[in-house]
Amino acid sequence: MIARPVAQKHNGCDPNAFLSDVLDTGLKPTPGSGVRPDRTNVDLIYHNDNAFNHTMPSYVGLLCLNAARSGGVSRVMSFATAYNALLADHGEALPRLYQPFWIDRQKEHDPADTPLLQAPMFEYDGQQLRARLCLHQVRNGYAMRGESLDDRTQGSMLALDEVFARESLTLQFTMTRGQLQYCNNIETGHSRTEFDDFEDPAQRRHLVRIWLRDHGLRAYRG
Repeated sequence: MIARPVAQKHNGCDPNAFLSDVLDTGLKPTPGSGVRPDRTNVDLIYHNDNAFNHTMPSYVGLLCLNAARSGGVSRVMSFATAYNALLADHGEALPRLYQPFWIDRQKEHDPADTPLLQAPMFEYDGQQLRARLCLHQVRNGYAMRGESLDDRTQGSMLALDEVFARESLTLQFTMTRGQLQYCNNIETGHSRTEFDDFEDPAQRRHLVRIWLRDHGLRAYRG
């Protein structure tokens, strides 16, 4: 009723590609590892889902099967609100955010394809502001190239970090078993705090995710 499900993995032939388990695998999301941060317990800074792909989903749905022992607080923020805060307090950072960044594609691509995507964090077509925010994958992307962040790039990302840290711009809540969350992936950033899990695997934090989009192909690249 919202939009059609689309693949969350490059291997779109996999029957499980349209649903994804969000849980801590114990792995670390290091540069080029292909380990997505949502498969760990680290703090997830505000982002669009699949911002490291050419075509992002329009909407993201989450179903909570189990909550964490502590932490794992969900947070959402309007990208328009974040942009206006940048415009008011960090206007010098905005021009850089409209220019391309190197982004780790998390190994979701053809073997012969480049492991990095180059894209800006903000685009405006005269009618709609579009965001592609994935600070973790950007930092990994530059590490994979062996490049340090220059002052403008580092400054623009620190400006985003500062705005994202403002609790006054944030809606926070903790999902409990059986609850559903849907958000507009183009206009709304979502996040999750670091969490501490139960020892019993059957009790550990576990969400199921779906991506929805009506335009393009249902395959991962869209």
